[in-house]
Amino acid sequence: MNKKLSCPDCGSMEVKVGRQTYYARLSNYPVKLFNRDSDIEYYFCAKCGTIIKQVVLNPERFNDYEQ
Repeated sequence: MNKKLSCPDCGSMEVKVGRQTYYARLSNYPVKLFNRDSDIEYYFCAKCGTIIKQVVLNPERFNDYEQ
């Protein structure tokens, strides 16, 4: 993590990282037969649980996707 994150709710600087995977992945919509998806990484406050930042780990999978 390049810059220090702090919690906007409680001000804590204790930030943890977790991932949402498997069925909770980000997918294109509407869903196609060969769906593109990616895990999501969350930066959250270890003190109060507020999610501070969400990052799609493989955004390039959506580059040629048309809505």
